[in-house]
Amino acid sequence: MTADWPAAVARGRWVDSLLAVGAVLAVTWPIGGLLSTRPWTVPLVALLLLLVVVGSLVRAARVPAWLVLLAQLLALTSGLAVWAQEQRPGESAVTALSTLAVQGVDTIQHYAVPAPATPGLVLLVLAGTGLLALLVEAVGVTFRAAAVAGVPLLLVSAATASSTGTALDPRYFLLAAAAWLLLLTQQGRRTLARAQARSTVTTVDSGAVTSGGLHRLSVTARVMGLSALVLAVVLPGALPHLPPTVLLDRAGDPQAGSVSFTDTLDLAEDLADRSTAPVLRYRTDDPAPPPLRVSATTHYADGRWYPAESVAGPGDTEVRTPTQLFLAAHGVEVSTQTVTVTQNGMRAPQLAVPYPTSAVDLGDVPWTWDPVSEAVGVEAAPRTYEASYLKLGPLTTLPDSVGAPPQRLLDVVPVTEVQEDGGGWEMHLSRDGQPVEFVQPDGTRQRPFTDGSVEIVAPDGTAVRTFWGVDAADDALHVDPRSADRVRALATEITAGLTNQVEIALEIQRYLRGPDFTYSLTLADPVAGPDGEPLDPLSHFLETKQGYCTQFATAMVMLARATGIPARLAVGFLPGSEGLDGTRTVVASDAHAWPELYVNGLGWTRFEPTPSSRAGSAPFYATPGNEEEVPTVGADPTAGRPTPSAAAVDALDPRGGGTSLGWWDRNGRTVGQVALGLAGLAALLSVVPLAGAWRRWRLRHGPDVTQQIEGEWAGLVTGLADLGVPPPDEAATPRGLRDHYARELAADPPTLEALTRASARLEAARYAPRPPSLGTMGEDVRTVLDWRRRHTPRGRRLGAALLPADGTTHLRSLLPGSRPAAVDPVR
Repeated sequence: MTADWPAAVARGRWVDSLLAVGAVLAVTWPIGGLLSTRPWTVPLVALLLLLVVVGSLVRAARVPAWLVLLAQLLALTSGLAVWAQEQRPGESAVTALSTLAVQGVDTIQHYAVPAPATPGLVLLVLAGTGLLALLVEAVGVTFRAAAVAGVPLLLVSAATASSTGTALDPRYFLLAAAAWLLLLTQQGRRTLARAQARSTVTTVDSGAVTSGGLHRLSVTARVMGLSALVLAVVLPGALPHLPPTVLLDRAGDPQAGSVSFTDTLDLAEDLADRSTAPVLRYRTDDPAPPPLRVSATTHYADGRWYPAESVAGPGDTEVRTPTQLFLAAHGVEVSTQTVTVTQNGMRAPQLAVPYPTSAVDLGDVPWTWDPVSEAVGVEAAPRTYEASYLKLGPLTTLPDSVGAPPQRLLDVVPVTEVQEDGGGWEMHLSRDGQPVEFVQPDGTRQRPFTDGSVEIVAPDGTAVRTFWGVDAADDALHVDPRSADRVRALATEITAGLTNQVEIALEIQRYLRGPDFTYSLTLADPVAGPDGEPLDPLSHFLETKQGYCTQFATAMVMLARATGIPARLAVGFLPGSEGLDGTRTVVASDAHAWPELYVNGLGWTRFEPTPSSRAGSAPFYATPGNEEEVPTVGADPTAGRPTPSAAAVDALDPRGGGTSLGWWDRNGRTVGQVALGLAGLAALLSVVPLAGAWRRWRLRHGPDVTQQIEGEWAGLVTGLADLGVPPPDEAATPRGLRDHYARELAADPPTLEALTRASARLEAARYAPRPPSLGTMGEDVRTVLDWRRRHTPRGRRLGAALLPADGTTHLRSLLPGSRPAAVDPVR
């Protein structure tokens, strides 16, 4: 019984299993860069070791392969269940797993890279890596196809590198490649040992066979490893690199209609994007232009922003916004500024324009205006366009009415006249004829406010405040319920004693731009709330005081709403960097989010809570008793990026006034896609030829001269068969083989002489008392094959090159359950 243990251990293939999971651990290790910490390391290693132990023990028992897979799957599930119950004690395994899975998905959706390592996200990492290890171990060890197991390893390695957005550390590739090559070597040793045990040749030294096979395997491993390393380093550098993004969806080169804002309003990866490809180029006489606004939304739910539902109508030339009307009604000094976009990279229907927009000129491109988001939409992306906008003058004070708490007109001016129409409506008017209340036939009352909003009071007394088509009670004044208590308490503390909306907004802005807050693309680690669960995204930011523009803008929106000021989130781009010729260039990393507050007397007004290191100076609006000079936004709010040189500014395009793109800018992505496709096609077409070359090399480099001669002759037989010269129907002597091929080839004398020398050397290797030297065997075989190629139709030559019989034979031998193909020297 004791003597059976070594054989049982060998059947378990422990070393192979450890190499397989080691390769998986190497290719998945960069996933840690996507998380803030690595709490999954210890449980992951334990889980992988569990797969090794269970798989090896079951294999040692000589059971079918499917039972090994089933046992490992049960072990993986059990290990995950035990870990999940440790994270959530008192819950069943199913409940704990489902709860953590939901939490992991929520973390992925709501947090930017590097995401906090919540237990739910760790569960997803453990489960995904464990399933990958199960797949690689099953293919490479249980089914003994180590070469095929390299495919999922390569795919995961490529996916991990593209997810991080940076070059993959060579260490991860080298470790995985080394483990995979060692696994190939292990299986090669067993294959040679089995072949030697089954061999009936007694004249060959078994030690020479084994050592020679190991030598060939080691040489091949080094060649394959070096080739893979060269490809891994050279190929990514040769192809255009398209950085990953969350906010911007790139569909092509930076021409009109190549990028657009998606539904995911999380800007983290775009802010970190170092690509210099222009999204927009424009000119303006405004020394401190505002951000270029694309859209705005009031809808925030479950820790994220959602686009507003569009009610756009056709546009003409001028644009009317509530802000324009308020500024005119309250006598606020404004000036009209213009931007001329010379290169547009936004895709229809989106358009980037400053706010408040007063007019647009898109040429012949039809456009729409959405009164809810106050965004311009286009049917087709214009290459160039012009937009005018209003800008506050150098005010030191604002009128008393600006920022005053909104009141019902019914409470401000008395009703002096009631008018009725034939349908049962009543209109209550003030002395100057201004409507202060409308009464519908069913008793519903509409009461305008001084800020333009309207309160709708139902017959049962419930009231809803709306304005400009937006339901302020349910949207623009809605405070996120998960953070409402914290937000309202903080808003009360910050704005204590203030009543003017501008003063309140400035105080909130000052608080968020204070030294306690840090601008960072990396969010802080999760913080547990009173209930033990991680805080919601907004509460997390207010607690840790670390985030980027989306977090700062969201916090100001909710704090303003908590004080009764309607607020929304706007998205677009910072003004970009100014070149030597005055042209401003906007790139992906200029993506920005900021709050807009609905201020009485000003309408929707931009504020900037994001620190100046990112967004430049904050807009300032003076209030009575707080007279100060109004600072302007910095001329270049794009921090940390060099200004393009004059040589980088393209010449104007005479066709449309836009800047012309270089050939690579226009065609780089297409060239990259074509090159990638051709590289993939070439790699696919080279699989069979490379397998054939590998098999012929192995045959020609046998451990002794006899096998080398046999290998050369076998290469001649299969090569001629590929070129249309079949072997004899029955086994023949070397002289008979020579006569057969001489008849079939009808070759010239030099070729026939080479064939005669090769067959004579084969005869001596088989029957002479002492084996001959290798001599010119290889040259003679190549002479015969070259002559045949020159006299074979082109189509047949192409088929022989792409689908050689040696290659298909070798690949079939790699399939699970296949035996190594024996060499038939006759055929």
